[in-house]
Amino acid sequence: MNPARAFVSWQRENFSSRSAKLAEALGAHSLQIYKKSALGVRLPAPVRYIFQGVETFRRLRQLHAREVLVQVPPWPLTATVWLYCRMFGGRFVTDNHTSTFGDRRWRAFNFIDRFFARRAAANLAHNHKNIETLRQWRARNPMMVLSPALWRDEVYDPAANLPDHLAQAAALPGLKVLMVNRFASDDCWREVFNAAALLPDARFFVTGDPAQAGSAVAPPPNVLLTDFLPKGVFIKLMNACDVVLTLTSRPDTLLWAIRECLALGKPFVATGNEVVVANFDGYCLFTDNSPEDIAAKAIEVHRRRDEFVPKMARYIEQDKARWQRDVSAVDSLLTSG
Repeated sequence: MNPARAFVSWQRENFSSRSAKLAEALGAHSLQIYKKSALGVRLPAPVRYIFQGVETFRRLRQLHAREVLVQVPPWPLTATVWLYCRMFGGRFVTDNHTSTFGDRRWRAFNFIDRFFARRAAANLAHNHKNIETLRQWRARNPMMVLSPALWRDEVYDPAANLPDHLAQAAALPGLKVLMVNRFASDDCWREVFNAAALLPDARFFVTGDPAQAGSAVAPPPNVLLTDFLPKGVFIKLMNACDVVLTLTSRPDTLLWAIRECLALGKPFVATGNEVVVANFDGYCLFTDNSPEDIAAKAIEVHRRRDEFVPKMARYIEQDKARWQRDVSAVDSLLTSG
């Protein structure tokens, strides 16, 4: 552990899998800072950012951090870290998640992101399309660092137990399909519900909290809503299913769940955007996200599973070496200043 290096995130969920892996590889302290409420009152985002900014300053000062990696979005976190480095000395690196460029909520603030991207020591991106955007911004030292592949023992917890109702449903005969889902604006749960209706003999498991959908959720009878699952339980359910759906309506986005599918050797269907196809062609089937195509591809990828699964271990091995090269490049840049 580098005592003067930190990785900061302001996300609601547990520290993201990519951020945790990158922080671990770089020997950085992982700081996940999120203030949901105060005195029992849920905080609106602007007020929450003030609380989180103060706490970020406190934690970074406590560590005497001189090298800070910051997960983007949100831009107020980048502003906080930039100000900390200006006041106390230090360098910062942005790790730009695809929502920075593809989510309507954050695109409106890209002019602020550009300001900080030109002042960071380096700017990491997750795929070649995001790197193109950073270069158009004239960002300083844009670097593509794809998220790492994982071995099975890195994701699978044998001690995790499925709740009885999920275990019983997963033990039933017939095709079992897991949709990785949060009921967020870029999730394709409506299309998957309609796809499930076309496959009445299959059983679909759809993760996520339906309260986040923003509208009524009415799945067909063969869809089981799992609600939010702890990571170990989620992976256990993925392992129990025959096919996984990793779908998104957001352009140029690679879902972390693809790496979990590869680790478990699970056939999967992914949204066929340019970035996903460039990285995983030959390891899965791609869909246009229409219900008819999702249903057809779920059946086909299960039928062709012996074609895809044997390739996955080789992909992981090669990608592990690539990840080490990328991490070494980031580490060298941080230490060189």
